[in-house]
Amino acid sequence: MKMMKKAKKGITVLLLLGMVMATLPITAFAGTEDVGNIIRNIDINDAILSYQAGDVPEATATVRDSTANYEIVYEGWDRMEEKEDGSWETAASWYSDLDMMTNLQEDEKITTFEIGKYYIYNIELNAKGGYIFLPESELKISLNGKTIPTGNVCVADSGTKLYMVGIAELGAKEPMIDIVDVMDVFFDYNAGDVPKASALLSDPYAGCEIEYESWEEMETKSDGTSEPVAYWYSDENKNNTLSADKKISAFEEGKTYMYSISLKAKDLRSFSNSSSVMVNGDKVNAANVINTETGLFVVAVKTIKPTKPVPIKPIELIQINGATV
Repeated sequence: MKMMKKAKKGITVLLLLGMVMATLPITAFAGTEDVGNIIRNIDINDAILSYQAGDVPEATATVRDSTANYEIVYEGWDRMEEKEDGSWETAASWYSDLDMMTNLQEDEKITTFEIGKYYIYNIELNAKGGYIFLPESELKISLNGKTIPTGNVCVADSGTKLYMVGIAELGAKEPMIDIVDVMDVFFDYNAGDVPKASALLSDPYAGCEIEYESWEEMETKSDGTSEPVAYWYSDENKNNTLSADKKISAFEEGKTYMYSISLKAKDLRSFSNSSSVMVNGDKVNAANVINTETGLFVVAVKTIKPTKPVPIKPIELIQINGATV
């Protein structure tokens, strides 16, 4: 599946680069053998590549070296949509260049990022002072400290322009999250132990993240129901809002504690209506999963009643009777 996604992404980038190249002057690929002022290294910094739904795109990218012989012409985002034949096309765009935005129809403009959509990030650079860019295969390009594949790059106008297409992604081509697999949650506490954050996602590309883990001290009421009377959160900000008498500082013997976990979708993805959660290999009852589209609150995953550890006594004497050696 991941190989298929990468292949589709590669096809999308190639198609976009092909569209860019089709608009370039025929001198775009002139030789550079006789030119001495060449640009080999490109280092772009400060680009914002992560947004939440409703955010407005911002132009923040900078050239790391202020003495570099190139400049940013514009930053851009394209919202991509899949066609019936499986190919992808640009449905709307945003450019940091106001003139380019003016040339777009209103329905062709990205005004805010939307949940469930897929976006790619682009940059155009201009060489300055008579310098030119080396051919794509000879360039070393970095964006926010990450190396950019030269397959996403096109040098044009006799080496004076550089187009970088699809060098970052936001959202996903498959935006709905159907299953989340949480592992390594620690449940084997003894009385006196301090709660700790241990949960991990088995798939780092799951499209979501752990917002926080929590423990609640449960107390049985006279009618037989239980209610929380004290809490612990892996999120320090949430812990700090609790009064001292409502905080779990350590597990106590004989008391009952309930574990829950909060998951948050990221990169404009969302949880499907049928999203399920696995914790330490066990599927959580759907009734215990509260789905808000952008978040899953998984309650009552497990309850524990810590006890004091059994002390290990050293063996001081071993006596064997009637043995024959």
